[in-house]
Amino acid sequence: MYRINTVVDVNNLISIQSGLSVGSYDIEQIKGDVLLRKAGFQEGYIGIGKSFIDMENMLVLADQKGIFGSSLSDSIRTMVTMRSQHILSVIYCFEAELDLSSLLDTSKLLLAEYAGAKNVETWIV
Repeated sequence: MYRINTVVDVNNLISIQSGLSVGSYDIEQIKGDVLLRKAGFQEGYIGIGKSFIDMENMLVLADQKGIFGSSLSDSIRTMVTMRSQHILSVIYCFEAELDLSSLLDTSKLLLAEYAGAKNVETWIV
């Protein structure tokens, strides 16, 4: 497995352990409220290491500037870099039977241990 940075590496570990998609976003690059919504006609974004990704009818994360993430790929605009200080991490879970609280606790511990995360808040929506 290749290395990116400690936050993304923890995401990849959680994803491998759980089988779920995990995304992290630089909060400083997010403008306004974060919405979980269905993408509209020809709506998309430039993905990390990809060209334009058409997300029409997919469930996405968006802010005032548009879509910045989904369970498929994250955008260049909000990607976590070595300079990122405040991060939003999302575990995309569509299965009611999973113990998501336990998975969030594990993620919180790994982010603290490997990425030096402090003041971590978790919630399920």
